[in-house]
Amino acid sequence: MCKGDAQRAAGVLAGLTTGASLFEFVATPLLGRLSDRYGRRPFLVAAPLICCAARLVTYACADGNLRAVVAANWIDRCFSGSAFPLFLTVARASITDLVLGEELTKAMTGLAAIAGLAVSLSPFTGALLMQKYGNPKYAALAAAAVSAAHALYVWRNVEETLEPEKRKGVELEGCNPFSFTQFFRDRGATGRHMRLLSWVALLLAFPTEMHDTRMVLLKTKLGFGVKEIGLYMLAVGASIMASGVAAKVSIGKLGQVSHTHLAATAAVASLLAWASAKGGRDVALACAFSVLGGTAASGVKSMLTTLAVDRGMGRGQIAASLANMTTLTKVVAPLAFASLFARFGQRAPFLAAAGFIVAAEAMFSGAEGKRAAASTVALGEKLAREKKEEKEEGKEK
Repeated sequence: MCKGDAQRAAGVLAGLTTGASLFEFVATPLLGRLSDRYGRRPFLVAAPLICCAARLVTYACADGNLRAVVAANWIDRCFSGSAFPLFLTVARASITDLVLGEELTKAMTGLAAIAGLAVSLSPFTGALLMQKYGNPKYAALAAAAVSAAHALYVWRNVEETLEPEKRKGVELEGCNPFSFTQFFRDRGATGRHMRLLSWVALLLAFPTEMHDTRMVLLKTKLGFGVKEIGLYMLAVGASIMASGVAAKVSIGKLGQVSHTHLAATAAVASLLAWASAKGGRDVALACAFSVLGGTAASGVKSMLTTLAVDRGMGRGQIAASLANMTTLTKVVAPLAFASLFARFGQRAPFLAAAGFIVAAEAMFSGAEGKRAAASTVALGEKLAREKKEEKEEGKEK
């Protein structure tokens, strides 16, 4: 469609991502909050069904004119692009129903590793289908079938984790897309720690929204074709899966705080590798650094979750608020990075992204950051002990 025009391709992809992200930004807090009222399971079933319907729209419109194809792609990105993050948001809330503290960080990285399997296999399979049939609609049809199977699996095998007596009413404020700003507004010592960690998490979120820029770089500057892109996505998925294992080992040996420092360093190294990439080996090196680099925000988000739970926020609201902090960056970052790429070349967007991580690391490593991390880790250990005692009492009864 863009005939090798890097600037136009970056703009089109970024525009689609931004539109879909705005839709996700509005929908996620409402649905996350509703999961605090009606339980996790209904939303875990509904999310893949929404994906299935959106993929079927893409399949039905794939043979139409350009306007129909773009419209179908936008609908697909809005609904399936929102449903997958919704599934992960509610899954994270479900995990916090069961564990807190350092175990929460390990569980979250494990969830990311499982999601990496989808990132690894889905685009690669889609590329193979496109190569074989020469039409993306069959990839959309296969994706719809997988989503339907996913919904059926969840319906049959996943149990509810939110007990009826712990369900909360739905307040309008909690459904506000900007409800995450509560993290920045709370007062007192705990509120001060929450604000600092929130800024760190927000800064770390910006560099994660570079998928479109990387894809344009691979296609226009490095000359990757469909097969090479499929292999790249396979490598991305493999690195995400490996990150879950690596993060668990790192957190177990170093703790959440030291792991965050190490992961941030690896993330900067990955971005620098992308900034100077000239071929497949450089891309492989960037993926290797991202094994740990992709988990830089996991510990910080777990700390924020711990603080919010202690302040009485619903687990679904917390997960949705954290998701919307990231979604906000998806609204602005893709276009910003695409503009930097188009105007200043390959290095600019990746160096800018590295700057966000350096700023986050400076805040987290400062005196106030150290105090916030130490107090939050201690609180997490306390809440985890209380959760364990509560489970043991429940078993005795």
